[in-house]
Amino acid sequence: MDISAETLSDTSEVSLQGASFMSFINAIKAPATKVAYENSLKRYLNHIKKTSTDDLLVNAQNPRLIEAQIIDYIMSLRKSGVSYRTIQFLIAPLFTFYQLNDVLLNRKKISRYLGEYKRVVKDRAYTSEQILKALQTADARMRMILLILSSSGARIGSLPDLVLENLKKLPAYGLYKIDYYEGTNHEYYSFTTREAAAGIENYLSYRQRCGEKITFDEKTQTWEPMLALVSLAVAFVASAGTILDCGSSCSCLSCCSSPSHNIDRENKDKTPRMTMAS
Repeated sequence: MDISAETLSDTSEVSLQGASFMSFINAIKAPATKVAYENSLKRYLNHIKKTSTDDLLVNAQNPRLIEAQIIDYIMSLRKSGVSYRTIQFLIAPLFTFYQLNDVLLNRKKISRYLGEYKRVVKDRAYTSEQILKALQTADARMRMILLILSSSGARIGSLPDLVLENLKKLPAYGLYKIDYYEGTNHEYYSFTTREAAAGIENYLSYRQRCGEKITFDEKTQTWEPMLALVSLAVAFVASAGTILDCGSSCSCLSCCSSPSHNIDRENKDKTPRMTMAS
């Protein structure tokens, strides 16, 4: 079930500022995670009819009241048919917020109200036919994303951190080496296919035609300057859900980002890999 349909009402009046919010958001490392956590916080504030994050600490001296509010939130989500995994996704930022503001909650007690976990879909790779359908209707940007993920086996969650300098062309083979999570303990590299390399160059050439000042350095075989490969907004939507619906061929991420289409895996960054079935 779509998160936006279940939990998003009008959050325009919600204010994410103040000392409590800064203590929370400044401790989050990944930009995409910041966006997700901010949205979850807004949804919770909207549910309890508060407009400021500082209002969440009014009962800081009585954690049992805070726990009761979160439990009530969980029960309202369950009544709306929101899945176990999605509820976990929505309340994780709340635990982090209170932890970083020195409010000790009984997480084990709250988690008892999540209900029973039920696997929605079976874990399987996308078929070649499904990927082909998506490629046939994709624009240049989406085609590049699909080809990178399907050819390199990268996690969708790696997209927000990719910059142009992470792509190094290997002209002898006509493909790209891509460095993921560069500078972190999870850094690794992978290679694209020639088709994916062509998709990358087609998309970056399109950005050049649109007036963006990016160039290819023949000496280093990399693109410059150090800009994001895809926008944070696109990368975040990809991180929130899968790119392909199991039975449709669509060219945008947002229409397939429903948690009901998610494939749960126990990856480090909790995002699925997109690989081609044999």
